[in-house]
Amino acid sequence: MDLCFSAHAPLVGQLLVSKCVCVYWPDDHCCYYGSVTGWNGAAHTVVYEDGDVVTEKLGGANAPYWMVTTI
Repeated sequence: MDLCFSAHAPLVGQLLVSKCVCVYWPDDHCCYYGSVTGWNGAAHTVVYEDGDVVTEKLGGANAPYWMVTTI
């Protein structure tokens, strides 16, 4: 199964708050699901399914690969 990830999705900044996302972590070779709970003007707060809270730069040239999901 091919998954398409984009660092240039149409939803950015504050528009991603309250959205579910899938973020690909290349070191783990895995995609993790979470909810965007905040935006500080430079990065998003993502609460992952396992409870980890991580500040992620979703969007831009150095962003992790991610996509909005309905899960």
